[in-house]
Amino acid sequence: MSTVSRFQPVSAQDYLLGERTARHKHEYVDGVVYAMAGGIVQHSRIASNITGSLYSQLRGHKCQVFNSDAVIPLPEIQCELALKELYQNVEFAAVIRDEELQ
Repeated sequence: MSTVSRFQPVSAQDYLLGERTARHKHEYVDGVVYAMAGGIVQHSRIASNITGSLYSQLRGHKCQVFNSDAVIPLPEIQCELALKELYQNVEFAAVIRDEELQ
């Protein structure tokens, strides 16, 4: 008799709950959670330069710039699709109140 278990996908909600307390970043693709590797210096430098450039251009506007450490809340209806690209190198969002990011 086979003891192989059936694949049980992780829900987007469970993934997001786990990421809140995780010590390392993970990506979520079609119900599967993968550990993400650390970055390299050159990649970090490029992402930092882009973040700095966007920050200076968006200063004084409603948009804010975030690096890859930020998990930006997404509308639930788009959550499953957006989770495939949750950790972007650089992202910016129109934020009306800081409470929206909590």
